[in-house]
Amino acid sequence: MLPPDVIAEAVLDVYGSLPRSCRPQPSGSTPTYTILAGIVLVPDSGLPTVISLGTGSKVLPSSKLPPSGDVLHDSHAEVIARRGAIKWFMEEIRRGRDDWVKPVPGGRLALREDVTVAMYISCLPCGDASMSYLAATQDPEMASLKDATGSPALSGLARGRDGYANYGALRTKPGRADSPPTLSMSCSDKIAAWTVLGIQGALLSSILDPVYLDQLVISGIPVELRDRATVDCLRAFRDRLGQIGGLPRPFRQNVPQVDFSDASFVFSKESLSAQNPSITPLASSDSVSWVADAGLVESLVGGIRRGASLKSRKGLQPRGRSRICKLSLFNEYARLRHNLGLTVLSPDTTYRSAKLSASGSYDQAKTYLRSGHGPFADWMISGTPWEAFDLEGNVAAGTVPRIIGTSAMV
Repeated sequence: MLPPDVIAEAVLDVYGSLPRSCRPQPSGSTPTYTILAGIVLVPDSGLPTVISLGTGSKVLPSSKLPPSGDVLHDSHAEVIARRGAIKWFMEEIRRGRDDWVKPVPGGRLALREDVTVAMYISCLPCGDASMSYLAATQDPEMASLKDATGSPALSGLARGRDGYANYGALRTKPGRADSPPTLSMSCSDKIAAWTVLGIQGALLSSILDPVYLDQLVISGIPVELRDRATVDCLRAFRDRLGQIGGLPRPFRQNVPQVDFSDASFVFSKESLSAQNPSITPLASSDSVSWVADAGLVESLVGGIRRGASLKSRKGLQPRGRSRICKLSLFNEYARLRHNLGLTVLSPDTTYRSAKLSASGSYDQAKTYLRSGHGPFADWMISGTPWEAFDLEGNVAAGTVPRIIGTSAMV
């Protein structure tokens, strides 16, 4: 493993090279902050290579989820970085290079053994991994309201940041209880799932063996709170899953090493607050997606590209969708299959059916996590109504969802 500051600086350097328009813009005289995350490949002999990065802290409420797969549901930095990594791996395989992946028996591909994968995050991920830290840094009155001490552990589903001491609970986004409810799980929950499933996703699992995070580098945590944060991270990413056995090959449990960096992200909430303690910075509504070798950085607002609109009579135009939304990655996957000489997807193939047929072992591993006796049995699942679209974004008849609270009614 490389020193954590080396990983952090690699991601920060890429972010610093992006156009100024990608930076959080002040709201009047009030600065706005964001969260930064990046995926880094590290060969045994060589420098770290950043393959994707993302910024953001917003998520769409369940009442606004589109059924066509053309809008990002979750725009948190970690999720955008991971989706960008999927995009990068698809393109890298299509390029036919062997710098990072190699053939393995069964006609599949795998990450080279001499390569490790690191993720940098400019703060602790939302959810279980940050509960103790939030309680320790919150003002006493608010911490009391949020039940920072004395509550028993909770094994079910919690809303945002409510119940700080309900350690181990699955949590939905966003953190604020006065925000509209969503179907998106916290980043702590998603990272924990990636320790079993990998970051490559269901579609790419039909071609590429699981890609696991080996190192998680986090900045913005004071030295005196790092021991506490380490305990939280190990609980969130390892302990609450228990000892997982019987997973279908090639899946396994791979818990990343958690490290902390002294490198500072200038647009973090902590950095901006330190610059001007009298002003509380606001969360930026914008997100950024950058993918290596793609020649484009995307500025996103509300899950679509900046300047695009969902209010058009014709709906969202192709140029308005992100290249890492479900529909875009579905099309990228179809092109990859064609280039590799695999069975071509039929025009009426839906995103969900493609996922289910892509890799039975991936679905088995996910079922293990989310089944009634699995560690994540309370996982909120959006399901078929939001995955019944084809490669053109057309939604299968009878599957358009109707929202009541947080439940999808078909």
